[in-house]
Amino acid sequence: HIVYILQGLLRIKSADFASDGGPLDATCACFVCTEYSRAYLHHVMKKDGSIGPQLITYHNVAYMLHLMAQVRQAILNDSFPSFVRAFMAEWHQGTPVPAWVHDAIKKAILDYLLLRYVTQVRLGIPGGVPLEFQAHDKWKWGQTHATLISVTLGWKERKTRAEGHVKQFLMLIDTHLMALHYMWGDFDNLLLVDVPTSTEMAQQLAPMDVRVFEKRQTAHAATMKRSCPTSCKKLVAARPFRVLGIQQVAVGGLNKDALRNLWVDTLGLTYKSSFRSERENVDEDILEAGRGPFAVEMDIMQPIDAAKAPKVHVPQLNHLGLWIDDLATCVDSLTKKGMRFTPGGIRKGAAGYDVVFIHPKGNDAFPLSGEGVLIELVQAPPHVIAAFDAIKE
Repeated sequence: HIVYILQGLLRIKSADFASDGGPLDATCACFVCTEYSRAYLHHVMKKDGSIGPQLITYHNVAYMLHLMAQVRQAILNDSFPSFVRAFMAEWHQGTPVPAWVHDAIKKAILDYLLLRYVTQVRLGIPGGVPLEFQAHDKWKWGQTHATLISVTLGWKERKTRAEGHVKQFLMLIDTHLMALHYMWGDFDNLLLVDVPTSTEMAQQLAPMDVRVFEKRQTAHAATMKRSCPTSCKKLVAARPFRVLGIQQVAVGGLNKDALRNLWVDTLGLTYKSSFRSERENVDEDILEAGRGPFAVEMDIMQPIDAAKAPKVHVPQLNHLGLWIDDLATCVDSLTKKGMRFTPGGIRKGAAGYDVVFIHPKGNDAFPLSGEGVLIELVQAPPHVIAAFDAIKE
């Protein structure tokens, strides 16, 4: 008998709706809201038949689908925090959003990340969360409601330490939960909410069953990870490596002389050296554009055998290279997050630096990739790292 509308919840069985001739929700275009009045729905819900719950369920599903469409559009418009604030203000018209709404959501997420041993094992938190870091339960969970328990001495300190522990180690966990972590760190905007379900449960001081919460939030996190790349800004502080700049751009063709005529004779890039590898099926000249530590290498390549792989001339704008300050750490970190690399691992490149290639396409085991682009990661030498550190933002 609970009905979702923009302004909150309706308990349609209430006598207040017995003679209400208005639509269930004036902002909803579903057939229940356009065809039936609140009074009619109140009447059928008071009976013990199945038609009333079916109509209410149809409207609630329509409401959720419409709301999720609005949420997705807000994400794409980079306005999700303001959308959530407006949504919460509508639910609490004329009054500030109560602090316990924020706190209940924060506590539910903290419980989810820290307190379930089964979840810890499944996600592979290193050694579990140490006891001294755990925030003790403040809710007594039931199937339909939760009872608030008084905060014990020292709980806030343990919670703060727990949050720090999670921020440090969550980067080693299931990649599908990373978006959950990004948004979990932004409580002020209620950026992590499975709108409106978790919000509604928090308002009732009745968090949903923890297993349902886990399932819905994991799915929500995966969706946000695909749809909200701006949320990834929070990764910067935790990333254990730095991209220092463009190291090289590589182009290929069947005739290296034609490429040299363009890039050296016509455009004036400087020839530095040549490289040939039967294993890599490449015959290339190494050129340079610019000066100093951030000069960009330009590789012009032709295949030794055009019929064999790898085909360095396909595509002709073949790959680009990035300077990395700590290549081994970078590869280890990205591998744990699900990045797919090409076979061969870290090896010496044509210019003498250690290199590795990000595969253009992901697979089931490693879903992250270069999104169609072959990307070379190159270990930056000390003078490039020093030059980068010497430049102030």
